[in-house]
Amino acid sequence: MNQGQVETLLRQGIESVKRGKREEARDLFLSVLKVDGENEQAWLWLSSVVETNEDKQICLENVLVLYPGSLAAKRGLEKLNKWEPSENANLKGDHPVHRENKPISLASAVLYPERQVTDRQQYDSIELQLQRPVDYATHSGYDDIWEQDCDICQYCATEVNPDDKRCPNCRKSLFVSSFRYPKASVDLMIFWMVLLGLAQISLILVMINLLLRESLVSTVWQGVMFVVFALLSVAVLLRQFWAFITSIVFLLLSTVTLIMGYVVGPEAEDVIAEGVTSGFFSSLADRPYIYVLQPIEELLIPFQIVVVISVLLFAIFKVGPDFERIVVRRVAQLDRGLSDASQFFAAGRNYEESGRLASAVLHFQKAAALDPTQLYYQRSLGLSYAKLGYYHRSLDVLESALHVAAEMDIKHDLEQLLLQVQNTKTVSETRGNR
Repeated sequence: MNQGQVETLLRQGIESVKRGKREEARDLFLSVLKVDGENEQAWLWLSSVVETNEDKQICLENVLVLYPGSLAAKRGLEKLNKWEPSENANLKGDHPVHRENKPISLASAVLYPERQVTDRQQYDSIELQLQRPVDYATHSGYDDIWEQDCDICQYCATEVNPDDKRCPNCRKSLFVSSFRYPKASVDLMIFWMVLLGLAQISLILVMINLLLRESLVSTVWQGVMFVVFALLSVAVLLRQFWAFITSIVFLLLSTVTLIMGYVVGPEAEDVIAEGVTSGFFSSLADRPYIYVLQPIEELLIPFQIVVVISVLLFAIFKVGPDFERIVVRRVAQLDRGLSDASQFFAAGRNYEESGRLASAVLHFQKAAALDPTQLYYQRSLGLSYAKLGYYHRSLDVLESALHVAAEMDIKHDLEQLLLQVQNTKTVSETRGNR
């Protein structure tokens, strides 16, 4: 059985797990291990389909014998709350083997991409068990920013100090202004809809005024209200603070104007507009519809006044927090509220598109650790490492993905990426020597 057939069996087993066919999956994983007893993924997936906790422990302990840095195996044992090896450990056909570095797979490669030369026991039987406790303190062989407990710039992964206002390397600001509440509240949406509704009322009143040959002053004022409320509704929806302040001022002005016009009556407007309205409405047709539109206008004006006053008070007491902004210090860190690999990967892509590569790396690492079967997560992680100049890490991650890739097009893509990263690394080292 060649490596391609082994990978096919592994994929079939994973699909069986997802379909709930545990016995079928167990047989497939055991078939893989009979051919490739060092297959980390087969051991990890086998631990999810065996019946007893003791069997799960055995599978996970075997992974840590083969790959001491396996994060998935460590977490699995932590969940089982078993740190000691099985009491009935029975090694079959074991003999010491000196293991050289080679590309490792998936979850281990994300956080521990380089393996030191290690001595371990080689077993002839797939029913492996530990004879000594596992060393859980295994660390990566790299000594770089990703192994240090410090704040790093979310753009270039340079260490930043608490006193730094800008990154000492890329000079980008570490402080950004953002809304205190990232998502708009229901109050803001209500405020927006009411402003839009006021614009529509003003437009209706403009048309009624024209048809009834009302005062030009009133018509123009309603037209101004329509334009201003329509523009403010758009700006408020975009959470522009100036629009919030302007809306309060204009609502206050509209309240005073509408009340005065309603109390004083149209006569005052007619006196003011008499000189400019002469003949303005004379070209309009006779108005047989006056008996229908006049009552509508008489109802709309008081309604408009009530709505304007209500939305003014609503804006003052309820909507303000939506426009509140705070200044926060931003460094590379994982977003809160994310749970599965796809969410971390999507967040990483967003950070990558905005140029915040260090934050992207952290999210790609998490995505690849949570779903080690998704090679695209590894690919994105390797490319992000390369863009930041961590070429050794990039090559290790891409080589690890290539090692487990089964489809030829994926292998070809990874080979091309490896070649590009290697060439970039060589050019960078050559320039550094100069």
